[in-house]
Amino acid sequence: MSIKILFFGELSESIKKSEITLEIPNSLSVGSLFTNLMKDYQSLGEKWQNHILYAVNHTQVKRDFIVTDGDEVAFMPPMSGG
Repeated sequence: MSIKILFFGELSESIKKSEITLEIPNSLSVGSLFTNLMKDYQSLGEKWQNHILYAVNHTQVKRDFIVTDGDEVAFMPPMSGG
């Protein structure tokens, strides 16, 4: 199963990539996907784990949303503004 993963803001800066394509053996949640990526990209760090905003195919989703083949997943740090 192939998925495209986009990283925004400080996340892309920390891993020095804005996107990757990943082959995964079966469906999993976006939260689990991020946790698994922390093993390969240690600079993501656990500080983000509970604060990430998730989107799949341009729609914001919750951590337990299941990704499927061909999905585009985006990970975004929380945003603040003034």
